Amino acid sequence: MKHYLSILMVAALVAGILPSHAQMSGPPVPQFSGGMEKLFGDNQTFSADTRIQISNGSTPMTMPGKIAFDKGNSWFELDMSQMQGGNIPAQVLTMMKSAGLDKMVSITQSNKPVVYVVYPNAKAYAEMTSPTPDTASTNADVPVQVTALGNETMAGHPCVKNKATVTDKQGVKHDFTVWNATDLKNFPVQITMTGEENPATFTFLNVSFAKPNPGLFTPPTGFTQYDGIQEMMQSIMFKSLGSGVLPGGAVPQQPPQQ
Repeated sequence: MKHYLSILMVAALVAGILPSHAQMSGPPVPQFSGGMEKLFGDNQTFSADTRIQISNGSTPMTMPGKIAFDKGNSWFELDMSQMQGGNIPAQVLTMMKSAGLDKMVSITQSNKPVVYVVYPNAKAYAEMTSPTPDTASTNADVPVQVTALGNETMAGHPCVKNKATVTDKQGVKHDFTVWNATDLKNFPVQITMTGEENPATFTFLNVSFAKPNPGLFTPPTGFTQYDGIQEMMQSIMFKSLGSGVLPGGAVPQQPPQQ
């Protein structure tokens, strides 16, 4: 039961971390809001591998992932089984993989104020309403101030290091440090969120400007749909524990109760 609760806490934590930092604005929906797409300049169609580091006191956490973006549509995948740091027990990560909670995908569409949170290995997803439907089109006039800080090499690319301040539609300022690769159409190969309680750093690797597959930005077919993330995670875990499928062949003594 202890590890069962730990898994739900970790999955909920990541489900919260991803939206807050992927958006760079705070509301719990994984999309580019608050005018974050302004940091990518003219690069509004791309895909890349990602490395995300969340600074959380003395126990920073790092996660690998992938991203695809196409003019306001976004697809973001995190591999939670590969998380490092954060004082998360290795057994919890193993159990998450066994239950199908190891990979999480978020999908947003530019013309819909919703986000789809998907667990592909569990064939499950939940649709949620975005409280702040900021899209690339609505953020066309979002102001951004950029100040050059110098030149550095980042992720193997010569970069101009910039301080960027974006003021979103609500008038809230968001501060970033951005490394724009001069050999990659000024693509921001690294973005660090500053001025937040738990700063996050996104590093983009293997960047491609080819148009992503449009199918990435649609909810999956043949998956079970749930009303919310918590209900979805609990259902997935209950099924895993109820079937006795646990690492090392252990069988739970009591099924968890809702």
